[in-house]
Amino acid sequence: MSKKEMIQTVILLRDDVVAYLRLAQNKEGFYVYDYDRANLEPGVIKNGEILRADFLQKILFKVHKKIQVKDIHLIIPHEHFGFDTHSFKRDLRKKIQKQISLYLKKNKSTISWAKTHGYEYQTFFNEKDVTLFFRTLPHEMHETYSFVFKKAGFNLKSIQSDNLSFNILLPKEGFVSQLYVGLDKTYLIDYKDGVYLGEKIFDFSYHKLILDIQKGVSVSSQEARKILEKYGILRIHPDKKVYRDLCHDLTPIISFLKKRNNNEKRKLFIHEADFPISGLIQHLRLALPLSIHEFSFHEHEEYPFHEVLDLHKKESYFYEPLISYALSFFKKTK
Repeated sequence: MSKKEMIQTVILLRDDVVAYLRLAQNKEGFYVYDYDRANLEPGVIKNGEILRADFLQKILFKVHKKIQVKDIHLIIPHEHFGFDTHSFKRDLRKKIQKQISLYLKKNKSTISWAKTHGYEYQTFFNEKDVTLFFRTLPHEMHETYSFVFKKAGFNLKSIQSDNLSFNILLPKEGFVSQLYVGLDKTYLIDYKDGVYLGEKIFDFSYHKLILDIQKGVSVSSQEARKILEKYGILRIHPDKKVYRDLCHDLTPIISFLKKRNNNEKRKLFIHEADFPISGLIQHLRLALPLSIHEFSFHEHEEYPFHEVLDLHKKESYFYEPLISYALSFFKKTK
């Protein structure tokens, strides 16, 4: 790495996997400097709670020894977080950070989760108001992650939700919705002018689609996955009943989105956690009166990537949260 290159490191921890990615920037743009992942044994982490801290510490120490980096940022599953938004009037005579410190000092005793949860926050402001968006974790969970990473040689700078790690690449003006198709569920997360408004969770997921294929044609989960990868929810599906079942899984999402206000002004960004589900975006575009876009970190105007990305297309879906969150620590190039 040359002196003109900068690198940010993000680690992902789930119950089943640990992964890291190092994102670099030089005068030509961004590129993936290094990445790797490994499966975790069952019981090391369960529902986000670290049960075998010594074992996880050894794994993280090996990562630390390999990448020789101290400062890192962590991503864990979205469902472990709580979220809260606070706003107050801005005083143009004072610095933003000083106003935030005074607000927290004055109001911390009245915030219900402050005594039971650790927190980090994102700041949004204009000439009139300051808005603080808090993401919170139970104290014990927050402290355990910090302790284990410290013992492994890391300085844990932040902990972020995997779903919200994409925030940096979403538009910061108007109503924006993020439809994130996950392994076990799908999240529809709403923003207004970049600020989180709320979310709705749907049963639609990779595991649900694979299970429906298994039931429809009596195959193993591995074969069902291959069928989903090949045909997605396209009309060319070899079994019409399976095709109808997969489309039916989308019905609750479509029905909910059709009933919403301001649809003509809302942008919907779709991205997937595992592999591209063929026909998904086309199906939604035909069914909904929305401006629908496919999420793509490497086609963003403000964060240009090198023409050749050293990451296989299928791998890029898994590493998207890490790449997106790493980008938030770089200055925009345009």
